[in-house]
Amino acid sequence: MPKPVIAVPAGLLCNMSLSEYIQYCCTGRPPAKIMGILNGPPSFLKDLLCALDVIGALEPLAATRPGACDPAIDVDKDIFVPPATLNPDGSITPSEVRVTSFCAPMNRALVIQKARVTGVNLTAKTQPHTQPIYKKVNLGTFGEWCLPFEPIDEAGQFVNVEHIVAPPQSGFSIYVQNFNPSSVAHYHYKGHMWASC
Repeated sequence: MPKPVIAVPAGLLCNMSLSEYIQYCCTGRPPAKIMGILNGPPSFLKDLLCALDVIGALEPLAATRPGACDPAIDVDKDIFVPPATLNPDGSITPSEVRVTSFCAPMNRALVIQKARVTGVNLTAKTQPHTQPIYKKVNLGTFGEWCLPFEPIDEAGQFVNVEHIVAPPQSGFSIYVQNFNPSSVAHYHYKGHMWASC
């Protein structure tokens, strides 16, 4: 008895990139290649994709770990922010230092699994405003960066945004500040990332 043949339209799932898949984060809909199968006639492939979707596993593995050909980058560094400037009128102009900038390659998604800033000394830990500061956020087709919550701006609080999958040609920068005019603020940054097709 001949074995059944599972017919899959040519090119339907081949070469689907992580950068193509992450549009799901913005639209809530999987890529057209997957939707074509899910909306198509019954098939083994459709059942398999539905099962993966039900258990939350319908995402490329490269979103959660580097692929075999994707080198991972680890960064571990200290940042020293000089004292703030005390102006003649008694106001304070905070000092600011760029911690890092992320820029996804032209044709690859950048997975930023960890980008954690912490305070080392008391000056850094007791800043009057939430640290770090995110600037120049350009997440390509995602538009403005909208966090799932709005962090409260309060003294001594650190809010780090991690597990970001940035589309090709997108990026942002992280800064830390020092509002203390008489002491250096010592921060520590630890990052882990990889670019993936």
